[in-house]
Parts: sequence; structure tokens; C-alpha cells
Amino acid sequence: MAQLPNLNMQGYCAMRTSLLTTAAILISFTLGWAARDYKSELLTLHERDLQAHLKTDVNMLSPAADPFVTVSDGKIEKVNPAQERAFFTDYFRNAKYPQYEDAEPPIIGVSKDGTLGYVISRIRAHRLEKDVQGKPREGRFVYAGIMVYEKRGGEYVRVANVSTFERQ
Repeated sequence: MAQLPNLNMQGYCAMRTSLLTTAAILISFTLGWAARDYKSELLTLHERDLQAHLKTDVNMLSPAADPFVTVSDGKIEKVNPAQERAFFTDYFRNAKYPQYEDAEPPIIGVSKDGTLGYVISRIRAHRLEKDVQGKPREGRFVYAGIMVYEKRGGEYVRVANVSTFERQ
């Protein structure tokens, strides 16, 4: 049987303090990195949504909860993912975005346990589309809004959005 080293009380206390300090540092770094990872996940979803618009690809949009609550133009609506997909399929049809980018860095917040988060963004957009007669239309606008996410099954899903638009 292995023998434990013979430590005096001062050596024991120093070793114990060192171990506790190391454990505290590791726990602090672990918790800190976890919080940053949550924000990183939300930033990735935000960037994916930007790319979805630039590529007019409805399949790239971040996943939405069922139901998803949207607030815009003085209305509150609950839509399911199929309704949202149908809306964006139509919205992206015959459209191109030469520009769809952050006008300023997004503000991202996450609850301490990582289950809820939000992305507040301000996006500058230039949209080209053809109307029902095939005539080209051009629009420039700034979108500002907040997207709220909830972690479900290990993945963030959009649960609510408040949108505002400023025509240019």
C-alpha cells in the first residue's frame, strides 16, 4: 500500500490552498468560456440569417419555435415555422440583396444559465426585386430589431422578434 507523504501542518495548508485556488480558477474560466460560447452561438445564428438574405435561401434561416411571436407595424402575430417558411419563400422570390449587413455590431445577451438569449441588431439593406409585372423595384432600408432565442434540446430557436424599419 502506498504511503502518503508526511506533511507538516504548514505544508498541508499551503498545498490545500494551492489546490483550492487552482480549482477556483478552473471553475471561473469554465463558466466564463461557457458564457462566451453562448454568445458565440447566437452570433453564428445572426450571421447565418444575414447570409440567408444575401443568398435568398430560406433553408439558411435560423430555426424558429412553434409558435414564433413577431411584433411589427403595431401588430402581434403568432406564426408556426411552416407559415414563416412560406412567407420567406415568397419574400425571397425574385429578390436579390446587393447589401444586407450589420450597420453596427449586434448587441448579444445571454441568461446566466444559457437558456435564454437575445440579439439586438441594426442592419443596412439594399433590396432589388421584380414586381408581379416583372418590373424592377429597388429599396433601401435599415432594419433594427431584437430577436429572442430559447435553448431547446441543446439548440437555440427563435421565439420572438420585434422589427422596425426605416426607409432610406
